[in-house]
Amino acid sequence: MNGKRTILIIDDEPDIVKILKFRLERKGYAVLVAYDGESGLKLANESEPGLIILDINIPKIGGIEFYNKICTKHGRSKYPVLVLTARGELKDIFKDIQADGFMSKPFEIDVLLKEIDRILSGASDPIVFLMDFKDNPRTQEIQKALTKERYKVVIVETIEMFKDEAIRKKPDFILMEYIQADKSGDEIIAKIKEIPSTLSETVWPSSPKVPIIVYSYSGLDYKDKSLEAGADKYIGKPEQYEDFVRAIEEFRIKKGL
Repeated sequence: MNGKRTILIIDDEPDIVKILKFRLERKGYAVLVAYDGESGLKLANESEPGLIILDINIPKIGGIEFYNKICTKHGRSKYPVLVLTARGELKDIFKDIQADGFMSKPFEIDVLLKEIDRILSGASDPIVFLMDFKDNPRTQEIQKALTKERYKVVIVETIEMFKDEAIRKKPDFILMEYIQADKSGDEIIAKIKEIPSTLSETVWPSSPKVPIIVYSYSGLDYKDKSLEAGADKYIGKPEQYEDFVRAIEEFRIKKGL
């Protein structure tokens, strides 16, 4: 079973489950079904689905408790989640979980299917521009650590590559090694901060701000230079790759991503 093409529906309303399962299978998805949170959690752990459609009001293990159980220690859910709930509960649910999508009941099935397509396309995954040498083993390990937490990582080795990628998509976070090939880290930071002014508002909206997190494995302390140049955080000689995940998570929670 292809996990990316597998959708797990957890809902205790048989009529909703039946029509959803039928329409999704017609679109080529493999569909698993659970009518309570306990069996849904077992299926999720066994199948590692590409998407979970989760009704908040389910028996045994409620929707919010279920969501918390499938989160990593950094607070990101292991799988994309589309939450179904009564319209009046939406506001409160937003405060409790950071799902990939929300849909109030009752809903139009075609609208729900479009939302499923959007989530499975990866459009909801935060984008991290990682500015370091691509063939550096550390860069690859940082990428793995972030990808595991469902971040979309774009490696850029030069400021020119950064500009090219920025035209295609504004990042949610920028993570960069202070030591660069042809310019000092503070020069690179300054140039990065200039880029939005060269792009249109539709390409790079001025809000929200993109945090710049700088690190260095050199053993030298570049904290003051980085922060004075405009970086938002500095990580000096990280001890483990999860240090990057934690740093980005702090900003992600603040931004509500």
